[in-house]
Amino acid sequence: MRLRQSPMIEASALMGITLILFLLGLCFVYGNLTQMLSSGPILAALLLFPSYVLWLIFGRVTRDAKVSTRFLASIGVTLAIAAFGALLMQPPTDVANAQQAVWIITQIVVDFALSGVIASAITFGVLLRESKKPDASLITKPLTQTQRKKGK
Repeated sequence: MRLRQSPMIEASALMGITLILFLLGLCFVYGNLTQMLSSGPILAALLLFPSYVLWLIFGRVTRDAKVSTRFLASIGVTLAIAAFGALLMQPPTDVANAQQAVWIITQIVVDFALSGVIASAITFGVLLRESKKPDASLITKPLTQTQRKKGK
């Protein structure tokens, strides 16, 4: 399947795939489905909404670039949000010592970074890959020559 290449479609595909992979990864981090369902949407909103906005902005800036350049831009945004997202997180309330809290936050950030990189690979490698010939459904110019009016 090949999607039309626009910043909105790219960012939406990245967010959807990253959300699914991030929540699956949180199941492994927490090891408990109920705890993941209680804190997973909050963590996803904390990390994915800024990512979505930055994917849109950098997608708009690199709109005319190659797929590989847009792929690297999306990975850069993902890693930047993962690095600064760790500063925004509060440790879980049920953790006794600070070292275990830092370990859990690190696992969450690494889970987000890995899911974002995998989502970028899927989006730009499979869904938005460059084709050798133009897609017939994306041709917007008329197929027949237009007749010009003759001047008097």
